[in-house]
Amino acid sequence: MNQPVDDALTELASALKANPACDGFAADLAAQEGRPRPHPMFHLNRQADPNAGEGIPKGGQKERRTQLEAYTPERLAVELCGLLAPLKLHNPIRPLLGLGVGPGTATASFGCRLDPDANFCPSNHISVAELLATGCPDPAASGIMPSIREKIEVIKAHTPSWVKISMPDLQGPFNIIHMVVGNDVFILPQEEPETFRQGMTVFTDFFLAAHRMVSEWIGPERLDPYLARRYTVAECSTNMVSPEFYREHILAHDRRVAENWGRIAIHTCSGPHVFFNTLRHLPHVIDTEAGRIPPATSGWTDVDVALAEIGARPIILRIGSELPEGDEESFIRRDLDRLATNPRLQLGYVGMYWKKKDEDKIREMHLKLNEYYRERIEK
Repeated sequence: MNQPVDDALTELASALKANPACDGFAADLAAQEGRPRPHPMFHLNRQADPNAGEGIPKGGQKERRTQLEAYTPERLAVELCGLLAPLKLHNPIRPLLGLGVGPGTATASFGCRLDPDANFCPSNHISVAELLATGCPDPAASGIMPSIREKIEVIKAHTPSWVKISMPDLQGPFNIIHMVVGNDVFILPQEEPETFRQGMTVFTDFFLAAHRMVSEWIGPERLDPYLARRYTVAECSTNMVSPEFYREHILAHDRRVAENWGRIAIHTCSGPHVFFNTLRHLPHVIDTEAGRIPPATSGWTDVDVALAEIGARPIILRIGSELPEGDEESFIRRDLDRLATNPRLQLGYVGMYWKKKDEDKIREMHLKLNEYYRERIEK
C-alpha cells in the first residue's frame, strides 16, 4: 500500500466519473471507430506565461535533472495528480501515464548525451560512419531504455489496470537520424547515398525493435486503448527537405515501418508536403494532421484541403490550430460543425496571446462552445 498513490487514484477516478464531458479516451475511441459523440471534447489552451512565473521549474535546474533519476511511488503519485490539470480549462483528461523524456528519448541509445537544461535534447552528434561501425544498439539495454522499463514496472505494481501507459516518444527514422547525426543528414544522401541508406536502415531497425519491445513491457492490458491500435511516425525534420528528397531517401524506410505495423499515424509537424507525401505514398495511414499554424516555416495544411484529400477513407484527422485573435469562437465553430457530421475529427487549439489572466475567459468560451456543439448535433 502507498497512501499518496492510493489518494491520487481515488481523486483521479472521482474526477473521471464526475466529468464525462472530459473523458478523453471516449473521444479517442469514438473518432477511431467513426461514431458520433455527445461531447466535442476539444483542447483549448494557452501558452505558459513567464510573467506569472510559469514555465520555470520551482526547483531550478536541479529539478529538471531529477527527471532521469529512479522512478519512485512518490513520483508516481505526483504524476497521477498532474493528470487532472487539463480540467482547469475544461479540457479532456485521460488516466494515461507517459514514458521517456520527449523527442530525445531514442537518441540516448545511440550514444548521445541528453541535456537536462535543454529539455533532454542531445548535446552531441555522432557520425553515420561511427554508427555503422557499431551497428544497431540493444533496444533493451541502451540509453534510457532500462529506466523506461523500471518506470513501467513501478506503474504496474502500484496502479490498477484502468490506468494506462503510453508509448515513449520514439519519433521516426528520419527524425532520429537528424537528431543524432546533425545537419549532415541533408548532405550525406547526395554525397554518399549508400552510406545514408545504411544509416537509415539502422535507425529503422532500432525504431521497430524498440517500439515492439516497449509494447511488450507495457502489455496489452495496459496499453493506451487508442494508441495501441496504431503507431506514430513523427516527420518534423521531413519539413526541412523537398518532397523529392523525401520520396527518394526517406519513403522506403517509412514504408517499411507502415508495412511492419499495419496501422500508422503521421505527425506532419503541420507541413503540407509532408501531409500529401505520406498520405499518398504510404500504406496503412489511419491518422494524420492539419490545422492553422501561421508561423510554420514550411507552411500549414488547410483543414478543408486535408478533408478533400482524405475523402471517404476512414482516416482520423487531428486538427491543431493557433487561434486568430478576436475571431476565436467563430473559428472553432467551423470545426465543430465539421465534427457534427464527421466523427473522425479530433480538435485542439491554442491562443498564443492568452495569458494566465485570461483563464476565466477561456473557461467561459470552452463551456459556451461545448453547448454550441450539443445543440448542433441535437438538431
